[in-house]
Amino acid sequence: MTKWISAILKREPDWQQGRGVYFHTSFDDGVRQSLAAGIQGLPWSSVEEYHSWKAKMIRERFADSFRQRVSGEDFPWINMPELQEIFAKIAADGEPVLDIASDFGMGMIPYLLGRYPDVPVCVSDMDEGTMRTLDGCLQDELPEYHICTASFDNNDIPIRDNTVSYVTGIHAIQSSAFHGNTGLLYTSGVEKSIAEVYRILRPGGYFIACEQWADCDVDLPLLYETCEADGGLFGVFPFEQLREAVRLILQDSWRDVFSSAGFEITAEWESLHQLNGRAVMRFLKQYIPTDCTGTCEESSDTGLDIYMGEVLFILRKPDAAGE
Repeated sequence: MTKWISAILKREPDWQQGRGVYFHTSFDDGVRQSLAAGIQGLPWSSVEEYHSWKAKMIRERFADSFRQRVSGEDFPWINMPELQEIFAKIAADGEPVLDIASDFGMGMIPYLLGRYPDVPVCVSDMDEGTMRTLDGCLQDELPEYHICTASFDNNDIPIRDNTVSYVTGIHAIQSSAFHGNTGLLYTSGVEKSIAEVYRILRPGGYFIACEQWADCDVDLPLLYETCEADGGLFGVFPFEQLREAVRLILQDSWRDVFSSAGFEITAEWESLHQLNGRAVMRFLKQYIPTDCTGTCEESSDTGLDIYMGEVLFILRKPDAAGE
């Protein structure tokens, strides 16, 4: 698998380890800026402490999580036949799959390997430290799978044009759109990431993209002020970026940005659930070591509800321009 990823690269990696290829990115600088700007709302006192925590999380949790997802116990698209069909097509073609912004949960890959364990895959993330740790874990604990790792920036994928048949990702576009030290707004980052995926796909290739969306019929200034008063819910992201992010992740906007990039939407699956102040706080208190319950709990009684969901697209790059 490392031979495959090395063969399609458009430039030499900065370094290579085990089954992985790695490029230096701006991630560490972005984390440092985030820590410096919002340290009171984050549980790490330094970027080194963050990487130590992440490595511990990977080694403790990823194998069990991977096995569970491979078993299909939490397969969220069980009633989407189009996804089952594309998984079967991937297995029949025998082509490697690239998953982007995989993190240590490895995105879509466990669900794919749970059905077709022999498919060769490459998992990638901007965080070199995560991929480096994951590389060792894969060799130690999951040697039976054909998995290699890579680290690069999805706004500048170091892969040649028209060389990959399948790309997958769960929340990959939205998570790779914010750059801690580039000042990119959400929309420009999203458009760049999608354009990069489109560029590296072969004509007729597929991108399986699961992204979040929201009904943002809420008082965003009130939401922002409420959460800031309760411990900096949105950390270092200024309000203008928050507003842009929520505006973008409307369901129709995802259709628009994928279509504008040139993709054909061949299938779509959606879900929706409601979040209120208490639910948001219960989730975030796992990560924010402050007592941030008061005002957000009150917001549940004043109608400050957010509807969040996911939409999974099966996207196809046309066989030729204009077709």
